[in-house]
Amino acid sequence: IHSSSSRSTMAEMRQRGQAADAPKMESKQGDGDAAAAATADGAEGEQKKLHVGRGSKTPDRCRRFLLSTPFKILVLTLVIVVPSYGLMSFAPIALPVLGIEGILQVPIYLIGIWLTVQFIYNFAMSQFTDPGSTMSVKPTYEAIGQYEMVFADDADRGPLTQVDSGEPLLYAPNWCDHCAHWKPPRAHHCSFCRRCTLRMDHHCPFTGNCIGYRNHGHFVLMYTFAILGLAYALALLLPSH
Repeated sequence: IHSSSSRSTMAEMRQRGQAADAPKMESKQGDGDAAAAATADGAEGEQKKLHVGRGSKTPDRCRRFLLSTPFKILVLTLVIVVPSYGLMSFAPIALPVLGIEGILQVPIYLIGIWLTVQFIYNFAMSQFTDPGSTMSVKPTYEAIGQYEMVFADDADRGPLTQVDSGEPLLYAPNWCDHCAHWKPPRAHHCSFCRRCTLRMDHHCPFTGNCIGYRNHGHFVLMYTFAILGLAYALALLLPSH
């Protein structure tokens, strides 16, 4: 009887001990989950801080608007209005004053229209052409992030080799902490667009786009025709003074 009562007493003590330890285990588990969540939140916050700290200080709503299609259309509309107003309103008044009348005005208008169309077209292409994403460009050796140096215009020659060893000449690896992938040579991370761009030149606030591999030519032509258009207008006005 004594033995059975002792066993029942021990069983009751174990049950009480387990019942007393259960809240502690739950508390430890809860503390562990909270610590893990805090660590994850801290890492995410640190990543955001890294991204914003090294990048643009522009408020996020303002940044999204300056990258949006409505903003680009607004700027493009202003770009279209200015030279078009000059051709339709100013030229008919200025040309007779300069003594250019009748059929002689035709080549003047044709040159002005051609310069205007080229300027507007290249401005729009600079706005709406993707400058080039690095996500689809994988390193030759993806594990170490290195690219082989080759001639773009002579693929038959293969990669360049080192003089002393004959091994392929490789670009140094370049890792983007923001996008978490390898960056090809001459690629840079745009803190305003928050993406890596191939052959990035700069971010243009007027076009609302990065200037890179695929739209750099349009950007250069836009400025070229803008300068030619201004020089053409000044050349027409100089004889009047």
